[in-house]
Amino acid sequence: MEKEKKKRKFITVTDIIIGGIVVLFTAIAFGKPVPFLDANLYIPTREVSNQEITNFVEHDIIDIPVSKIVAKIEEKDGKPTFMVIYSSWCGYCKILMPQIIDLKKEGKLENINLIFISIDKDKMKLAEYLLSHDYDKFFTPYIIEKDVTDALENMIMSKGRYYDGSIPYTVIFNDEGKILLTIRGTMNKKHFLEKVTETISNK
Repeated sequence: MEKEKKKRKFITVTDIIIGGIVVLFTAIAFGKPVPFLDANLYIPTREVSNQEITNFVEHDIIDIPVSKIVAKIEEKDGKPTFMVIYSSWCGYCKILMPQIIDLKKEGKLENINLIFISIDKDKMKLAEYLLSHDYDKFFTPYIIEKDVTDALENMIMSKGRYYDGSIPYTVIFNDEGKILLTIRGTMNKKHFLEKVTETISNK
């Protein structure tokens, strides 16, 4: 008697559709966006020239040591500090950044100090990303070139929170430099604002 031939298993179109639905509903349920759903996040809002990029690198991208960041965070001005660690090449950062800009435009981040720290090594690419999305109008970018991830990890962990170098990473400090909240990754704008507002209200 001949042995029955084993049927090979293939991934079907139905499997793909079901998998996609599961991913989508999971993302919605947990408030986490799916990067490929909004292609507009990756489309520049304007074209920029090489001269603009070069000028921005020379005059607006500021190298800053971690000690100066700590000094800014610990300034006792009565305002909490909202610090975002990001990069121009990070897909989830490209979801988070416009949400923060929208909140700032809407006046929902008033009385909060904003610090944006890029871990980009290529300043030209960072400048092109910021300029082409008009983000340069809302904040001055800081960049740490030397041992950036280690320096930030050490700074955050010295304040009692674990940080593994992942981005985007948002930290909210009170005006004495104590960490009130950390957010790894991103979430939808509504949930993001709720978390930030609740944290600052209960500080």
